[in-house]
Amino acid sequence: MNETRHLEGKLYQFANYVAQMLLINFYMVIGSLMGLLVFGIAPSFYAGLKLIKEIVEEERDTNLFTRFMQYYRQSFVKANKIGFSYLLIFTILGINVYYYDHQLGDGFMKVGILVMNYFLIFITLLSFMTYMGIEIRFNCRTKEYIKMSILFPIFYFLNTIGFLIAGIAIFFILTLFSQFIAFLFAAAYCYLNHYYVSGMAMKFKKLQEEKFQVYDIENEEIN
Repeated sequence: MNETRHLEGKLYQFANYVAQMLLINFYMVIGSLMGLLVFGIAPSFYAGLKLIKEIVEEERDTNLFTRFMQYYRQSFVKANKIGFSYLLIFTILGINVYYYDHQLGDGFMKVGILVMNYFLIFITLLSFMTYMGIEIRFNCRTKEYIKMSILFPIFYFLNTIGFLIAGIAIFFILTLFSQFIAFLFAAAYCYLNHYYVSGMAMKFKKLQEEKFQVYDIENEEIN
């Protein structure tokens, strides 16, 4: 009997998560359209990440749409600054790749420059995937957010690989059913991003606590 109730509870929780994911995805579409796509995508993702963090961590139980719109309005300028900054970096790196690929002849110099640019694109992509998730968890200066968004995916590379594999797998699984279901990937990505960034943040906080403990021990020995 207890096992049956436990299974029913798990199924209910799963169905609840799916329903919330559908709603959040719908809200993200509305938010994107409200910003005419260009100015609406970034704050919609920011609000989606913030909302999913609250749902998973059970920080509050309230109207989802009300909270979404609140986070959307609060983050509209900030999220667009982040989005357009990364768009500018990707554009510059893309132009570099195109220019050096077509203007330089064959040789080690061309290969070296292209490899460096592709590496920078990869690092920027990793930073882009984690920046907003980090910002909603830490209270730091902008340069600290940038540094953590670059170092976290590198230091916790296994988490990064797992996140990328899971994201690609979920997207292709959704596309197998229909193009409409694949459209729901936005909210699914936010869920993945939550667990990805949360895992790295927990390891980082644990590492910081261990460092502070070592520092305190050293001070006690000196005193």
